[in-house]
Amino acid sequence: MYNTIRSTFTILFIFICVTSFSQISVSPRHIGGSKNFKKGTLESFKKTTTVFVLSNIYSTSEYETILNMSWKATPFKVVSLSEFNIAEYLDGNYSIATLEGYKKTMQTTTGVDKYSYLHAYIDIYMFDIERLNKKLESLKKRDAERVNDILEDSRVNIARVELFPKDEFIATTMTQKSKEAVKSMFNKDVFNNYGKGFLVNYFQQISSAIEREETLWMYESDTQKGLKQLTTKTLYIPDYVKIRYNPWKGLDEDKDDTESLFSKYDYNYEFISDADLNQKIMDAEDIYYLRYVRVNTQKFIHVVSARTGEMVYQEYVGGSFSYNLKSKHISNISKEVKKSAKK
Repeated sequence: MYNTIRSTFTILFIFICVTSFSQISVSPRHIGGSKNFKKGTLESFKKTTTVFVLSNIYSTSEYETILNMSWKATPFKVVSLSEFNIAEYLDGNYSIATLEGYKKTMQTTTGVDKYSYLHAYIDIYMFDIERLNKKLESLKKRDAERVNDILEDSRVNIARVELFPKDEFIATTMTQKSKEAVKSMFNKDVFNNYGKGFLVNYFQQISSAIEREETLWMYESDTQKGLKQLTTKTLYIPDYVKIRYNPWKGLDEDKDDTESLFSKYDYNYEFISDADLNQKIMDAEDIYYLRYVRVNTQKFIHVVSARTGEMVYQEYVGGSFSYNLKSKHISNISKEVKKSAKK
């Protein structure tokens, strides 16, 4: 049966209709409301070795550098997609961290027009080995196509990071077959928030939550005391924030309306290239930056400590007909900085 798994398992990129996800969660589920882990789940996870199967745009040694800086929750190994064989990691000693995604296609009420949403993310999970083995033992050879379903059904969710696809990837994925979409996701630079520094901060935050055995639910808004640092420190803004999505054209546009966007921010800010910001994070500089992630019409707006990966501000903006940051979102940060300074 494990030979069957070897031949049939593929990295997930499916076309289904499901509920929205949060931008980062450390939780046994990533939809609906937050839920606590069952007793012993995170303790069991911490005993595994986490196998990272990520994009080929960085080398194994580069990922090892990223993870040595950020990942303390478990031992880890980095494996390329071409060398990854799930059958080697089903003995209960491993967990998996990999790129996955899905496309959701819906129809309007008229039933004529269709529109699609794309979700892509880094998923971290392990398997309920007892459940997995029981299902595999009862599987007949003629049911081999069900192996992927059984693997999916036996997953134990640990964490997820939603990725912000670039518009060219969104556009091509809408016409690509699943295998081609996976190929693009693993071999091209197709996400705005997949820089080395961004990954360091994501993995720092997830690892810390796992070590503390806490859930982390980003489907909410919150402010931490560290935000008061922005009364004197500069808020760095990655250049990709300037990109504005035009839903009528289905394309991103580099529209410079930053003056009006930040007109109600009362403290120092500075735009910085994505590459330079990622380098500052890799250098563990004591700076704060705006991390903006759009998942279709949902918006996740964070202020992050580059040194620790912790968010000192987060705002979730639910699905609406607006695809872009607005001045009111930046104004909200400014107001919270002012409040935090008084505490």
